[in-house]
Amino acid sequence: MDNRFTDLFGGFENERLQEIFSCCEIKNVKIAMEKKSIVIDAFFDRLVSIKYIEKAQEILRERLFVNEVTIESAMPSECFSEGYYASLIRETNLRLAATNGFFEGSSCSFDGRVLSCELMHGGKDVLESIGASECMSAIIKKRFGRAVDVVFTGKTEISIDDEQVALMVKKSEEENLRSKGIDPETVNQPKPKEHKIVEGIPLYLETAKPIYGNKITKNPKPLNEIAIDEGSCVVWGDVFAFDSRETRDGRSLIITFNITDGTYAYTCKIFERKEDCEIIMKRIKNGVTVLLRGDLRFDKFSGENVISPRAVSVVEKIQKTDDAPEKRVELHLHTKMSMMDGVTDAKNLVKRAVDWGHKAIAITDHGVVQAYPEAVKAAGG
Repeated sequence: MDNRFTDLFGGFENERLQEIFSCCEIKNVKIAMEKKSIVIDAFFDRLVSIKYIEKAQEILRERLFVNEVTIESAMPSECFSEGYYASLIRETNLRLAATNGFFEGSSCSFDGRVLSCELMHGGKDVLESIGASECMSAIIKKRFGRAVDVVFTGKTEISIDDEQVALMVKKSEEENLRSKGIDPETVNQPKPKEHKIVEGIPLYLETAKPIYGNKITKNPKPLNEIAIDEGSCVVWGDVFAFDSRETRDGRSLIITFNITDGTYAYTCKIFERKEDCEIIMKRIKNGVTVLLRGDLRFDKFSGENVISPRAVSVVEKIQKTDDAPEKRVELHLHTKMSMMDGVTDAKNLVKRAVDWGHKAIAITDHGVVQAYPEAVKAAGG
């Protein structure tokens, strides 16, 4: 064996892992420097459970100081049998989160060409509709090089008594959406048919979704009109300079971010327990528009007035449009590459011009051309 796994990546203290990977051959290694990830194509001389592969991935990730290690395993075709069924289900659940729960208590039989999965809780039609059989066949093909058809047997409907299974499926689907940065609560919810617009406030106020504290019912004031002697204030703004840090005891977070509504800008500070900051950390980031209620106070640490939010909602902003029948062409425009004259990326400026229906824009940075490649790429050139 020319490229033994343990010769390239070292051995394992676990005797079972050492036994498995000492007989494993490395076929290829792909390294992504920017993502700090490694993909290893490995061939095992025996049937290996996915739990051992996942354990090895975890050990190598810590050993090599990278974000992710993936071992793409291949095994002899004759090794595929019912004994790989548990690993097959595990990998299917990872690829298709919606399958979680359907295979609870199931069993299988293999006649050399067809793998029959007998479901104990029903859901045959659901699994077929989401492509579970094709997914499982693809895994078998990739791991063992065998063309195997996967069929599901058993009742079609999910048993009424099996509420726990249905809840597991729903939970897995929600986790899958969250992993993609999608709030499950917003899925399949129709947007308001008609936005309620309040004059002077460039927000669709009915879209406000609370992420910290209670719902905000009052309309916001411009930031340049609030005063420290007012106490509580309701304002809105676009977030920038978002940051967070742990307290010394590690139990709480100090979250700071700035907001601007175009009239003024303020720093906002939230001091809260870690467990109460999860949704804030997920939903608030630079560029997000927020509606908040809080107290304007003088902060001795920074030496300036800051807002201490008591309620925060993310809200949809009314985007500016160019409604002129004949669109103009901007002939004087600076990007962030023009020192002291611009702070915006070229791609954002090009996108705005496209959104407004402008046919062209002129970038007039002082003495530099670094923004041009980004602008050409953004324009599809």
